[in-house]
Amino acid sequence: MLTAALTGFFTSLSLILAIGAQNAFVLRQGLMREHVFAVCLFCAVSDAVLITAGVLGFGALTERAPWLPEFMSIGGALFLSVYGAMRFRAAWRGDGQLATEVHGSKAGTGAPGDGRGDREEVGLRVRKIAFGAALRRRLILWALSPLGRTIAVAAALTWLNPHVYLDTLSLIGAVSTGFEPPAEKTAFGIAAATASFVFFFSLGHGARHLAPVMRRPRAWRILDALIGVTMWAIAAGLILSTL
Repeated sequence: MLTAALTGFFTSLSLILAIGAQNAFVLRQGLMREHVFAVCLFCAVSDAVLITAGVLGFGALTERAPWLPEFMSIGGALFLSVYGAMRFRAAWRGDGQLATEVHGSKAGTGAPGDGRGDREEVGLRVRKIAFGAALRRRLILWALSPLGRTIAVAAALTWLNPHVYLDTLSLIGAVSTGFEPPAEKTAFGIAAATASFVFFFSLGHGARHLAPVMRRPRAWRILDALIGVTMWAIAAGLILSTL
């Protein structure tokens, strides 16, 4: 079981260690010190879900839907191209900064008018409608908030990146087939998912040690330019893979 756990941990770590779109984004958020915990948690949990699916044999889905890899490649390439252009624009304009943004939140609440109170059913319907409207309002406000936008980018970089599926579903799933006993396969999957948590939280929270260097605007321009190059290189690779 120890062998399975070590294999899972270091296999997962070796696959996500290389710089990529997702890792570059986590690094940048760590340097900016903006929503670091939320971004790291989202990326790690997403990897854990995909690793679990890979260990359980999700790779069979691509055999039944051979068009899926090409579809994900095109979608991922489009998003990475746009995000890379945004980073090039930030590098050109010098938009980078090393300051924690303080966000204020405003929440408005409204109470729907009650009926005359002579019909409980009508009152219940009114309360359900009011609850649904309030819930939708809060979800919209969250989606439009800085945290919501940041998580949306993290989600796109994670779930629209075919390389993530290749690493977690295909490669890790393939390696896990070498451990047939359920206990060993479980140990392999848990260790592989743990490696994602260790990596992303180390990358996000460890980036603060680069803060003295990143206080210079020129350093931010270089970093944004490198991230833009990385995004476009990955996008080009995805497009070429579909040809």
